[in-house]
Amino acid sequence: MNEQKMNEPGSVSANMPCWAADRSKVYLGYCGNLGEAHSLEFLYAIVDNLDADKFALILAPYGAKSGLLKKYAHGRRGVTMLPSIRRSHFRFIDIHLASLSKGWTNVCVPSKTVSSVCAGSAFLYFGDEHSDNWVMLHEAGWLLSWSENVEAGVKKFFADFRREELAQKKAAAQRIAAQLNAEKAKAFHEIANKICELSKGKREK
Repeated sequence: MNEQKMNEPGSVSANMPCWAADRSKVYLGYCGNLGEAHSLEFLYAIVDNLDADKFALILAPYGAKSGLLKKYAHGRRGVTMLPSIRRSHFRFIDIHLASLSKGWTNVCVPSKTVSSVCAGSAFLYFGDEHSDNWVMLHEAGWLLSWSENVEAGVKKFFADFRREELAQKKAAAQRIAAQLNAEKAKAFHEIANKICELSKGKREK
């Protein structure tokens, strides 16, 4: 079974963690730092509007605002709280949640968008449509813009959600990840060549 197939709702893998076992559900996840640059309002809206018959929300936050989110989401149907998630298990989350609050665009990078794409997953991003990450990775995600009410935006996302669109965005994530890895390998190769050239030049002097 290839990695794309394992990452689809309804598929099964021997490496699947127990929290992701019900593949009839679409898994949303917030895994990582929840600090001053990130939006609690966005995550609260996800918790409040989650349809637990269709979706499961995995939370493994740390950082300045993590305690507030854990308290807010505690005991909510469809929410699973974990101390941490292995990076190798990111691919079992179908849609990673990411945000950047106003004033933080292009100051901080919403790394969760990058890590989700590298895992072959889609993402839902609450932030500025002009941010570099959205411009670069938009084919693999959905955008909730600051210009719209976050509660209304989350409700619309859930109402409009289609598994077919999720599959398309996951395919885009895998394509973008391959491109990024190729660019990284090329850059490392060019750096190695430049170091060799400089070393050779010094020896010849």
